[in-house]
Amino acid sequence: MISGAGTEAFDRVLAQHFPGMVPHVVRMTGTDPDGFEAVKAVRDAPNGLWCFLTYGISDLGEKKSTHPALSGLGYELTLRVHDDGTASPPDWPIVLLNNLARYLRPKKYDVVDEEPLIFNEPLTVGIPTRLTAIMFADDVQFGYGMDTPNGYVQFRQAVGVTRDEGMYQAGLGRSRLREKILASNPFLLTRLDRSSVLPPAV
Repeated sequence: MISGAGTEAFDRVLAQHFPGMVPHVVRMTGTDPDGFEAVKAVRDAPNGLWCFLTYGISDLGEKKSTHPALSGLGYELTLRVHDDGTASPPDWPIVLLNNLARYLRPKKYDVVDEEPLIFNEPLTVGIPTRLTAIMFADDVQFGYGMDTPNGYVQFRQAVGVTRDEGMYQAGLGRSRLREKILASNPFLLTRLDRSSVLPPAV
């Protein structure tokens, strides 16, 4: 993985929020320009979750972005899932994050706008789930973002949602859906076994 000012800035964020924890590092193979360099996953034992952070949608080493104020595309993705007690983090969040990055980057998709991504199939392969959409929100632990030597980087938390939740957010939900999910899920975990927080359609 590329070392440099961007990498060091994100490492400091993880160390600040998860002191004493050594991240699991998964380096992505190949040279896909639409993916990212790596994912780091940290166990947050007190809160019963794994936190995943992508590295490489922004500029990790020297600045390459032509935008004077942003590092790379100006964001990195995060994802949180339930900690089931295994020694290593699950694989499916890494696959999901990589697929999201490969979808988002060529389109220059504005993840800041909170417009959901609604797919025609479940978010996971081989693991049953009702989740078929993704919403983006300010990261619940890292906040909106941070300045780095290469420019500003936002932390956009990807949250798996059901199709009706995605349609609700795309219509008039926006921040309302986030608040509804937060009421029972304060860390906005992507839980593959959950049902919609919205009432059944009449």
